[in-house]
Amino acid sequence: AALNLRRSLGDKGMPEVRAALGAEGIFEGADYRGVPVIAAVRAIPDSPWRLIARMDLVEVYAPLGERLWQLVFLVTVLLLGVGAVLGLVWRQESVRFFRERYEAGLAQRRSAEQWQSTFDAISDLVCVISADYQVVQINEAGCRSLGLSREQIIGRRCCELTQGTGAPSSACPCREAARTLGPATSRHQEKGRTYELVAWPIRGASDRA
Repeated sequence: AALNLRRSLGDKGMPEVRAALGAEGIFEGADYRGVPVIAAVRAIPDSPWRLIARMDLVEVYAPLGERLWQLVFLVTVLLLGVGAVLGLVWRQESVRFFRERYEAGLAQRRSAEQWQSTFDAISDLVCVISADYQVVQINEAGCRSLGLSREQIIGRRCCELTQGTGAPSSACPCREAARTLGPATSRHQEKGRTYELVAWPIRGASDRA
């Protein structure tokens, strides 16, 4: 029974022993059951007795554990909400980025088609020639004049197409335009007809034609 319980006064981890030794205050320790408790010890006035009020630590920390789980739940919900918002923002930005890319590509394609239509509407032979005299682009009038398709012309040298040679002549306006970085003209006779050739240089980033 509790009245027959004996404990050594050297076991100062017990709140009961501390009370027996005259201590007062709030202590943590194991009671006579061996269960961790928190105890408040107060002296009863005009009496050698001590009053002990104790509570198991499990009961003390139970609300804290419940609060901790509530906090974990709230933090989890908050993180999920932030993740959902970030995901939505990322998705909207991705959609906007690809839409802008698509619209830019569509506008560029329309611009290229308009340029090609204007280019082909010119009645004179017009072509774009690289620095090594290869035809980069040519209009429909040029294709009709040479009697070849655009695919058969692009990539070949202009001198090969017009003169049947592998190198331009000294009177080639393209050679003169590349040298002076200005427009150049010359005349070319073929099959009894005289053609006026005009070349305009297109300057690159290094200011070269």
